[in-house]
Amino acid sequence: MNPVPAQREYFLDSIRAWLMLLGIPFHISLIYSSHTWHVNSAEPSLWLTLFNDFIHSFRMQVFFVISGYFSYMLFLRYPLKKWWKVRVERVGIPMLTAIPLLTLPQFIMLQYVKGKAESWPGLSLYDKYNTLAWELIS
Repeated sequence: MNPVPAQREYFLDSIRAWLMLLGIPFHISLIYSSHTWHVNSAEPSLWLTLFNDFIHSFRMQVFFVISGYFSYMLFLRYPLKKWWKVRVERVGIPMLTAIPLLTLPQFIMLQYVKGKAESWPGLSLYDKYNTLAWELIS
C-alpha cells in the first residue's frame, strides 16, 4: 500500500464537528416532535417535527460517508492485517466495552420505563436479538 502519509483534510473534521453539534438540537427537538421517543411533550410542535426530520434526513448518512472515506484512506495506507488491527483497536474494543457497560443497562431500563419488559420473556430469540440490535445501532 502507500506508505506516504496523505495531507489531512481539515474540512472533513469541520463537517464532523458541525454534524455533532447538530445532534444537540436534533435530540432536544425529538422531545417536542410528533415522533414517539423516550420522553415526549404533551403538545407536539409541527415546526420542531419538520426541523427534526430535516436534520435526520442527512446527518447520520454523512457520518457514514465520512467514516467510509477515512476507512478507505487508512486501507490504502496500511497492509490488510494492520488495517484490521487498527479498526479493532479504535472501533471494536470501545464498542464491545460500551455494550455491557452502557447500552444493555440503558436498554433494560427503557424496557421497564416503557412497560415493555413484561412481554420480554414471551419474545422469540430472534425478536429479542432484533430488538437489541435495533437499540444498538439506532
